[in-house]
Amino acid sequence: MEKIKVTGKNKKNLVKNILLRERAIIINSMKATEEVLRNYETKNGMKSSKFYKKYLNGEMGDAEDFMLWAAQIQSLERLKSDINDLDGVKVVD
Repeated sequence: MEKIKVTGKNKKNLVKNILLRERAIIINSMKATEEVLRNYETKNGMKSSKFYKKYLNGEMGDAEDFMLWAAQIQSLERLKSDINDLDGVKVVD
């Protein structure tokens, strides 16, 4: 767990609120990205996990739509990593 040392109650509350807002932004971005992924899955009749394995193995070609789908998968993974990192931060006196 990472600790951020902040002196002063007002500053500590400010930092906590900033972290909470950032978490909310990331969660909203994750929800939006998951919706985009569901649309790709419906359109292509394939789960994103299966598509991405095939894409990484070069089995899906290089159509722009597939590259955009893969980019959305990568974005979601990055957002999940960001949430994990953020959840590992604690504000202390």
